[in-house]
Amino acid sequence: MPRNLLTQIDEILAKFRADVEGKLEDWLAARAPVAFREMEEAAHADARRLADAVVEGVLRATLRDPVFQGMTSLAARGSTGRRAEKREVTVRLLGGGRVRVRAEYLRPVGPRRSRRRLGGYPALEALGIGFGVTPALGAEVCRQVTESESVRVGRAALARRGIDPGHKQTLRILKGFGDRAVAQREQWLEHARSEVATNGGALAGRRVVVAADGGRLRQRCPKRRGRPRKNGHRAYDAPWREPKLLTIYVIDAKGKLEHT
Repeated sequence: MPRNLLTQIDEILAKFRADVEGKLEDWLAARAPVAFREMEEAAHADARRLADAVVEGVLRATLRDPVFQGMTSLAARGSTGRRAEKREVTVRLLGGGRVRVRAEYLRPVGPRRSRRRLGGYPALEALGIGFGVTPALGAEVCRQVTESESVRVGRAALARRGIDPGHKQTLRILKGFGDRAVAQREQWLEHARSEVATNGGALAGRRVVVAADGGRLRQRCPKRRGRPRKNGHRAYDAPWREPKLLTIYVIDAKGKLEHT
């Protein structure tokens, strides 16, 4: 373990302790509901900044590891001969903070106007960092927005916890992680189809219920052709879609749900 990282974490903890000690007298004076709520929110905000500072130190130490950088770049480069260079990139952390780090960037290959001509940061991608956010933050944004009635409502709920990546980046995170989830699902299906069926497994000899359900919603599909309207937006279609939900659970001999 790098000694300079341990020293940095000690400094972070010492600063956090000093900040808390400086606010403790005011926090103890919070004797009303509103004041106590503000105290609790301030304490949580300080704790988020502490966690972000620790994560930032770990991330920087990881990216300074030449072996890790070399292995990830070599695996991503393969035989394509892609050129590599160091670039600075901004990463947003789970607590809402942002950090600028230097990481090796692989330049894109192929025709300049090709849609497949994409570059990337292999070391960051190996850590699950993509679309400008850490994997924990990306998962939190996707979960909160999908559970909300709209992107605006989801962003408002995130902002109350100090997380506000902005509207455009929120949409970028949703699409990016959604594409990743679809790709992972296809890999799982391909692996399941290629495996030889056996009589074993976690569900062998148990009563399994598989239920399918669906709903209806409209999906906004922007039109690629035509001039933008006066408001700057292009026309779009809104066809009906039926998302499917598959529920799988185990029941006992009496038909009751098993929780194990």
